[in-house]
Amino acid sequence: MSFGGSLREWEQAVPAPACLFYIETVHFAPRKEFVTTLSRSLTSYRNSVASPGRRAAVPPFRTWCAFSLMLIATSLLGSLPARAIQPLADALPVVISAGADHDIKKWDATGKLVATIGSHDDTVNALLLIGSDTLISIGAEGACKVWSLTDNRMTLKIDAVQGAALSIAVTPDTHTLAIGTAGGKISLWNLMTGRKLTEADAHNDGVRALRFTSDGATLFSASSDRQMRFWKVTLGAKATLDYKSNVSAHDEAVNGLAISPDDRTIATISSDGYLKTWQHNGGGLINRVKVCDHGAAAVAFSPDGKMLATG
Repeated sequence: MSFGGSLREWEQAVPAPACLFYIETVHFAPRKEFVTTLSRSLTSYRNSVASPGRRAAVPPFRTWCAFSLMLIATSLLGSLPARAIQPLADALPVVISAGADHDIKKWDATGKLVATIGSHDDTVNALLLIGSDTLISIGAEGACKVWSLTDNRMTLKIDAVQGAALSIAVTPDTHTLAIGTAGGKISLWNLMTGRKLTEADAHNDGVRALRFTSDGATLFSASSDRQMRFWKVTLGAKATLDYKSNVSAHDEAVNGLAISPDDRTIATISSDGYLKTWQHNGGGLINRVKVCDHGAAAVAFSPDGKMLATG
């Protein structure tokens, strides 16, 4: 089995704490070979950070608070229509990692370091991929940086916020960026020019996750204050971010948020260990599932909207 669709179709949920894999395959790949490749990549990376002669332990949940990881599997042979009968060779995954060491690094399928793309002055809290070449990173020092993955070059820097930047989201047209901060603020930025469009005091604690609807007209935010909030977005010469409604979503911090491809369902994940789904209109609770005994960090919809993955 392979995961179809594009990276943009996968909900992106990488506010710290988070460890979530984004997978794009443009051909059919046997499940066994895919799992083997994934396992090899993660094992190689884990061993690469272990002390000599010592087995690397799986980092505890708190360690992931300063670490976000994206696995991007792309084909070197170009795209293949879904109706194709003959499978191509397995795509070689590229791992992009960032965390408490301030660096953004690119790894190949064997766990070998390919390049250090760049760095921040503090912990990198979130990564967001636009298309196949543009990467956005935000750090605890409050900076937002845009990178070209083709030549590992920074193309734009935004000194975004006072304090730590925790979460990011981009509008479907990729022109506007939303940044959530540890102080509970949400700001909108022109991604082409780096100009701030507007800012709102959104939550009473850190904004852990942000998501735009497919038309870019609504922004959802999730926070350590246990709330999920809905915002009306107006872009243009006088951009605004207007409060619409609020849901007391969980008993502890809301760490991740995802929106289904049809915009009808919202999913949230929390430090209380619960996954919840909500109605887009009105925020009525649909379902609640206990997914782990400890804090859950990330959530994503499958491209067809029929499955949810949690981390």
